[in-house]
Amino acid sequence: MESTKRYSDYSPSAAVAKKLGIRRQTLAKWRGQGKGPGGWFYLSPTRCVYPVEEVEAFIRERTSYRPTFSVPRPKQQPRTNALTEEGK
Repeated sequence: MESTKRYSDYSPSAAVAKKLGIRRQTLAKWRGQGKGPGGWFYLSPTRCVYPVEEVEAFIRERTSYRPTFSVPRPKQQPRTNALTEEGK
């Protein structure tokens, strides 16, 4: 049996942009480029909504990737004091 989606299962684009920390215009650009959370649709010519599940999945996907750097740190040379070197 298929469950019916409720209006509360969707977030308006302004709320999604705020949650992602970006401007609404950036989110609109992402829609045109096929980036960002999927499943969005227009309620009217000026109002777009996103499924809450898709937004949460997008956030999880972006936060689960943490780049690791395998560059070893250089070994530091012991510091010498120029004054004590002259006095020897």
